[in-house]
Amino acid sequence: NKVVKADPKDLFSYWLLGQAYDYLLLAEQAAVMYKKLIVMGTINGLIYQKIGILNYNIEQYKKALVPLKQSLNYDSLNVKTLYYLGVCYGNVNDIKKGIKTFQKLLSLEPNHAEACYSLGIMYSYSGDEANSTKYLELAKKYKKDKKKT
Repeated sequence: NKVVKADPKDLFSYWLLGQAYDYLLLAEQAAVMYKKLIVMGTINGLIYQKIGILNYNIEQYKKALVPLKQSLNYDSLNVKTLYYLGVCYGNVNDIKKGIKTFQKLLSLEPNHAEACYSLGIMYSYSGDEANSTKYLELAKKYKKDKKKT
């Protein structure tokens, strides 16, 4: 924090402090540092992704949706962002958007076990038991395959 106070225009210090707060699970303090970077003109998908995941980590799923969607404006094919966005949609009961998000993720990375599992759960909530079973079985398969490597 002293480095930021010594040179308040040093963007890298805000980034490092945000990372440190994130590592210490101090989500609100980390978000403040990342938001300062945005205010100072450093805008990129990674910063929005970080803010979204921080909100996810403190179970502020609805609040996480906005920065995660903003992150996709910079990198629409980011698997990590798509995963967290899909999970957040599930947690706010927007099952249709969650399904669509996980389908997009799986079009990019078909063997993503966690996405298959989440998609299976969402299909179950939507009443589509056939697809639910299909994706839950794929999740098991990909999880086993991952353990073998």
